[in-house]
Amino acid sequence: MENKKLFDLTIIIILSIWLFAIPTILRPIDQGIIGFPSYYHERIAEDILDNGSLVSYDSLSFGGRAYLYPPAFSLTLAGFAAIFGMYSASVLMMALFGAAAVALTYLIITEMFHDHKASRLAAFLVALMPATIFAFSHLCSRAPPIALCLAAIYLLIKEDNHPFIAMILIGLSSLFHLETALIFAVLTIPFLKQIWVKTENKNRVIYPVLAAVIIICAFYIPYFVQNGFIEYNAIHNDYRSLSYSMQSAGIQEYFVELSQYASVTIIAAFFAIIGFIFAPKMKYVNYVRFWLVFIFALTLIFERFLIYMPIPLVIMAVLGISVIHNKIPKKVFYVLIAIILIWSVAGAAIKLNTMANEYPSSEHYKAMTWIKENTPENSVIVADWSYGHWIAGIAERKNFMDGYAEYAPQANERYAQLQLLYESFTMPIILEDESTIYLYAEKWILEKYHHTDEFQQQYLTPYIDGEIYIFQIR
Repeated sequence: MENKKLFDLTIIIILSIWLFAIPTILRPIDQGIIGFPSYYHERIAEDILDNGSLVSYDSLSFGGRAYLYPPAFSLTLAGFAAIFGMYSASVLMMALFGAAAVALTYLIITEMFHDHKASRLAAFLVALMPATIFAFSHLCSRAPPIALCLAAIYLLIKEDNHPFIAMILIGLSSLFHLETALIFAVLTIPFLKQIWVKTENKNRVIYPVLAAVIIICAFYIPYFVQNGFIEYNAIHNDYRSLSYSMQSAGIQEYFVELSQYASVTIIAAFFAIIGFIFAPKMKYVNYVRFWLVFIFALTLIFERFLIYMPIPLVIMAVLGISVIHNKIPKKVFYVLIAIILIWSVAGAAIKLNTMANEYPSSEHYKAMTWIKENTPENSVIVADWSYGHWIAGIAERKNFMDGYAEYAPQANERYAQLQLLYESFTMPIILEDESTIYLYAEKWILEKYHHTDEFQQQYLTPYIDGEIYIFQIR
């Protein structure tokens, strides 16, 4: 039995690493690395390597700001980069955490239901979920703590459970991303309650919980005392209005199955509903129901929580498939499984191809490279916040705003002054002391305010490439 499990895990880990590396392998060289935040994380990790310690100040974000991101993600990336180089580290680190998450899904289901066939199918489906591919194919700070927290769940459901190590992992995951740690902390409560009831030694629960609380508080209490709580600002509002990351899901958006983003989820959801309603009474069925309902409720608040959906959805879907297995002829069942596998592979292929061609495009990368090579090093590049990480990470220049909206200095003022620049060519007051300023913009946003030629009449235009314009405005 253990040999079979070891063989399965070896195959799962190898295939998962390759799967999550595919988008980068397929990606054209002239498009750079994948995604908006990837450049931010790589740049900070490079600063850590250059300085030999965690940086406290970011000289490029918002023209210069205190570095207030939780430290574990950047430090881990810097550690990988010290060994493998930054480009390889970005791919390998995320692929390894992704493989760990898939392998832990296999182990959790095996421990819950003692069914290796169900565990294999679940691991396969989880790996091919668009949300999983998205999370582990670029530098997503929520992805590593998901793997750590799954390890915590696994340690709690084992017969010889290890609550202290599990809660230490929950605590450590907060140093990557507090949101992930808090979500999984809620998911540990039923297991901790169960241990509390079964044991006379209450310290088996008290000490582990205290350990997690101490780790979280040791970092976040001084953090919030010094910096205050995060305040909603104009960039957060823009996130929602543009349907980026923090968008409320809404019923019309919830299953974007026919797009490239969730083509596997709909079929898993169908079987998950069957499992939710008809799964027989087994030890962990109600827990899986709780897990699924809890994440579903979160996704109705913000679409961003869909990143936590694949594992409970797939576990419940496998339960649904097992229900059907006992109700239909074997030949029909195997045809059904074949359809599920083909659907999953096709959907994953679409998502992998989409990720491989994610932003930045070759045109974006070329324009940012032009800025790096043709503007003074002390230049400030004014642009919409969505281009900010590229300006700092590719062009290596100060940005006016970027997507790291938490604790963003003068975020509302900067947002308003950028609109004034577009509307009336009014120079941002915030930049009155800067000597060299450029405006990076695309045609669609310019023409929201004026004809493009009006901007060209107003400012020197040293760069035009298709829809991308770079203006020198001082």
